[in-house]
Amino acid sequence: MHQIGVVGLSYRHAGIDDVARLTIPKADLEARLPELRSALGVSELLYLGTCNRVELLFATHDGEAAGDLRGPALEQLSGRRPPQGEAPRLLRAWAGESALEHVLLLACGLDSAQAGEREIAAQLRAAWETARTAGTSGPLLDRLMGEALGMANRVQRLQAGTGASSLADLAAAPVLDHLAGVP
Repeated sequence: MHQIGVVGLSYRHAGIDDVARLTIPKADLEARLPELRSALGVSELLYLGTCNRVELLFATHDGEAAGDLRGPALEQLSGRRPPQGEAPRLLRAWAGESALEHVLLLACGLDSAQAGEREIAAQLRAAWETARTAGTSGPLLDRLMGEALGMANRVQRLQAGTGASSLADLAAAPVLDHLAGVP
């Protein structure tokens, strides 16, 4: 557990411009992951990029505790050396137990703009598949992703009877009301 870490930013504390600036284009991702893993000095790496977040999930080499990789991560994602203080201001970091908790909450949609949204689990699964294809996911991240996505499925089954709205449903409702003449 102590070998797992996460570093990234989300809509909760950064602007969409910051998220966009640090996003790796999908077409480049598979080739960039091994380079990024090497530059960060980690044994396993998964990149999650959505419209609301950019996060790097990583596992360290045997026996090493996960540390704060905000500085090196920002440098690699932005392509420039960040000014003093920018990395801790812009990025968040989790290690060990808090990283595991973050990933589980994320997979279940509990760290999303719309609590309980389901798109994030699919995005996380796609990120995991990309990391596996690139050869940057290994036994620790594979186990973490399997557990996180399994938990997300269980939460979705429990939630199935509640009629939870997606972000698209929430956005469409006022438009449909307006078109129907509802004040």
